[in-house]
Amino acid sequence: MSRKPVTMSDVAKELNLSTVSVSKALSGKDGVSDAVRKMIIKKAGEMGYTYSGGKKETEERRHNIGIIVSEHFITKDAYYSRLYEKTMMMLTDAGQLGMLEIIMRRSEESLEPPALISSNQIEGIIVLGQMSKNYLNMLKDYNLPILYMDFYDEDVVEDAVISDSVFGSGMLTNYLIHKGHKDIAFVGSIRSTSSIMDRYIGYYRAMLSAGLTVSDDWRIEDRDEEGDFIGIEFPKKMPTAFVCNSDAVAFNLVKKLQEKGAVGFIIDLRGTNEGTVEYAARTLDVIVPAPSGNQTLAVTYDKNGGKIDAWAAESGSINSTFAVLVNNATAGPAELFAADLKDISSAAIVGTQTKGIQTVQRAFPLDSGDAVILTVARLETYDANRNYNGEGITPDVTRQLDQGDSVSLWSISVSDDAQVREALKLFS
Repeated sequence: MSRKPVTMSDVAKELNLSTVSVSKALSGKDGVSDAVRKMIIKKAGEMGYTYSGGKKETEERRHNIGIIVSEHFITKDAYYSRLYEKTMMMLTDAGQLGMLEIIMRRSEESLEPPALISSNQIEGIIVLGQMSKNYLNMLKDYNLPILYMDFYDEDVVEDAVISDSVFGSGMLTNYLIHKGHKDIAFVGSIRSTSSIMDRYIGYYRAMLSAGLTVSDDWRIEDRDEEGDFIGIEFPKKMPTAFVCNSDAVAFNLVKKLQEKGAVGFIIDLRGTNEGTVEYAARTLDVIVPAPSGNQTLAVTYDKNGGKIDAWAAESGSINSTFAVLVNNATAGPAELFAADLKDISSAAIVGTQTKGIQTVQRAFPLDSGDAVILTVARLETYDANRNYNGEGITPDVTRQLDQGDSVSLWSISVSDDAQVREALKLFS
């Protein structure tokens, strides 16, 4: 008697997950965490299920794309590990094969070509993160299509995918200026990468536009000539605010401030109603020490109660006192963040009642250019019994702004912000 073939539904039932989650994991699509993806792939293999691919994958020619990244990025900066994962998911979704090679520092210095090129295994190259001009020129000599990700080079010109670092850094700096700060430092070695240089330009332009002095002492180096992180050294005159070139550098800055005697931190989530559950959980993982017993930070469920995804605390190391500022525009992942920080680290929530969205919503574009926003999942926090959907989270300390709820937060300086003043009392 022939054995009944194992289906995707069988794998889903075995793991108590939805079939959609299993499909996304096996096809390399976004929407499931790395841990869940690995678990699904492992279980599918154990059960003898083989994913045959979608129609697009079988009908179009598959290309081998080399993904190369310098060793100091992949070992020192988790951002590039995530960028690689996302790139692999997109290549898989497009029916293409991605092949990773980590370029050792000695290979970059000696201009040794990637083994993927030497062995003629690839038909194109994606370069993750800045590499030396000499190495980029060497890659160009092989006449393969090249794409830069997260950097560009004005001398070795190729197509590049970058964020608008000038605009983003300018927005950060302008926000601090509107909050009343004048002594603002920039943390980043501007000659290290093009993206850090662009972020410094955005900071510098915002400072000059506001008529503020940019002191050389307030450009704080964060890495050496090899691109490795170095200890942050504060100037003699301490700035009142910092613009950091990345989240990893901000983390290092927080640790340095703790060494200097910082007793606590205020996290401002007022007006924060965008973002994803994944990045809320990732940020929490950096901040909170992994709790004993239950280490779950967030779980999403489909309409039938099937688990879609889950995130757990693993690497947190900022052991401090926190206050979280919220208002009626704090919604979604920001509410999850506030709730988990309170339940795990006993953070005090200050402000007004939050919006109360304990679901995951996604925008689906229409051919007309409009979009439909649909609820696609139910969200569970660290405390599985916490329910704030439709009601919001009630602050531990309720405090209205003196200027009223309708005023723009950008127009209120720190000294005139009643909610900030209330939070500061918690540290005295």
